[in-house]
Amino acid sequence: MMYVQPVPSPLVSPRVGKIVQTGREQIHMLESGSAGADPVVLLHGCGSIAEEVMMPFSGSGLHILAPDRPGYGFSAALPAGERGPLGQSFWLERLLEAVRYVAAQLQQKIPTAILNRTLLDAVDRRQPVSAAGHRLKFFYATQVRQGTVVRSMIASG
Repeated sequence: MMYVQPVPSPLVSPRVGKIVQTGREQIHMLESGSAGADPVVLLHGCGSIAEEVMMPFSGSGLHILAPDRPGYGFSAALPAGERGPLGQSFWLERLLEAVRYVAAQLQQKIPTAILNRTLLDAVDRRQPVSAAGHRLKFFYATQVRQGTVVRSMIASG
């Protein structure tokens, strides 16, 4: 008996995610799952792409981050002198540093008073265009605890 693996159509392209800039390189990143969960970073092997390592975790509920390694998929290649195992380890260190930075930014909370003051200062420095001479009003919502949403308004002037 002979087993023949189906060959994917050449017209099928890899899934396009987002490009993450780590300062030096541009990394193509796929993301799926619950953004509120701790991120799980999946790395593919040589000759593979991020999309392939994500398939088994489809619908798992995990917050999956899957980068295309340098020179694979839509990620830029490393410079010629950095393409070995040591260069890949430094690349991975920079990637994880960027993931930690974004995670820390998402965890920050801004007190309402500071948000209000920041918006008022921005409007005072540069008056936005308004219709019929009326001042622009900002509306935003914030969640103070689960299930409770507070609507606020800031009017300059």
